[in-house]
Amino acid sequence: MFRMDSVTSIIYVNPRWFHITGHNALAGGPSASGALQFRYKNGTWAQLELKHVTEFGPDVTLVGVVTDVTALKSLEILHIETVEQRAVDAETHRRHIEQFIDIASHEIRNPLSAVIQNAECLERSLRVITSAVNHLRTGGTLDQASIDNISSEMRENIDAVEAILICAAHQRRIADVSKLNMGLLTVNRTSFDVEAKLREVSRMFEADCNRKGLTLRVVLDESVATLGARWVQADPSRLAQCLQNFTLNAIKFTSAPGSITLWVGATSAPPPLIPSAMRVGQVVLEDTTDYVSPVWITCAVEDTGRGLTTEEREALFERFSQARPRTDQRVLKRQLTSHHFTVTLTSNGLEALEALQDADDGKAEPIDIVLMDIAMPVMDGQEAVRELRKREKAGMIKTHYNVICVTGNARREQVDEYLSEGFEDIERLAGRNGNPEQQGRGVKDSYFPAM
Repeated sequence: MFRMDSVTSIIYVNPRWFHITGHNALAGGPSASGALQFRYKNGTWAQLELKHVTEFGPDVTLVGVVTDVTALKSLEILHIETVEQRAVDAETHRRHIEQFIDIASHEIRNPLSAVIQNAECLERSLRVITSAVNHLRTGGTLDQASIDNISSEMRENIDAVEAILICAAHQRRIADVSKLNMGLLTVNRTSFDVEAKLREVSRMFEADCNRKGLTLRVVLDESVATLGARWVQADPSRLAQCLQNFTLNAIKFTSAPGSITLWVGATSAPPPLIPSAMRVGQVVLEDTTDYVSPVWITCAVEDTGRGLTTEEREALFERFSQARPRTDQRVLKRQLTSHHFTVTLTSNGLEALEALQDADDGKAEPIDIVLMDIAMPVMDGQEAVRELRKREKAGMIKTHYNVICVTGNARREQVDEYLSEGFEDIERLAGRNGNPEQQGRGVKDSYFPAM
């Protein structure tokens, strides 16, 4: 509490005033009346209340009360910060859900589109082969060119069936792939028999390996028994998922009479990092001070397949990319060719730009329309179409190319974004109506009505 004279000089204070204000002597006070909150240099928040009084004589006009409201202010600030943080967390959660849906949508539509496209190709091819067989049954003959064509169709049909099987297997992993991309995947540690887990995974793929003429085996390095590491503390489900993914890829890229080995070994010290190994991040070892004798387990899937090229290795861990992207491209080419299109394939956005530049310069066959994926290695579709429009505007490319965006992203704001960046149209994976045959006719009718 304090008192002020008519010229607003402080003439009295009680002891608590010095504690709140941090002053050690009287000083001039505020000239305003009413109530306000402020903070002193010592960090104390105070509330000041002033009142005109006459009980203490004509020279005293104001009586003030300074109340320490630091605790109240701290709670108020904490409340504001909490509300703001909740808003930030809610927005982050919304973005995570949105991104999760985008990733899951893309991961669903990609294999689904491939299944539909391959099935359509199989149906068309089987009709051709059935017609040829019926022709033979009625006493007709086939020339060598027709026989070669049917043989080529059968080889492509085998690829189509394998692609369908791979896409079907991929559907089981969509949720975990999406969570992994968002950092939402949980790990639940428990004790389990590592050999039993490897053999369980091995049994899942025995039929696939037998059908393809591959040998599948499980090998335990002698270090597992030496270090007593058969039972481990880890997440058996996540380990199984990793091994399943690696084994599935090994089956995909290994030809008969090849072999696939599921291997496990143990070390008493952190295992050395193999320089040639491809990694998605740094290995972080948890604190082992609570363990009497910690043991590190290494699991691997080895195969006799051809391996990956340098370009495939670089694209292996890119989001939405595949190590063999030309498989799906061949399917799409097969469909478009059946509708009398001439098709040029490129592996990424940069190669697409180079192909369009060559066509514009007369160094290659003219290109009338471009189907461009959004998710591509090296340069994605958005960056590529922006660069294309930039070159067209600058006169570096004189032809205005019709570019159709091929994507699994279906939200309205995403479609608007793609159109604003220079795409003429959007073709969602699996199609607007899910029918690739009608999609092919739709492209032809929209851009080539005279065909």
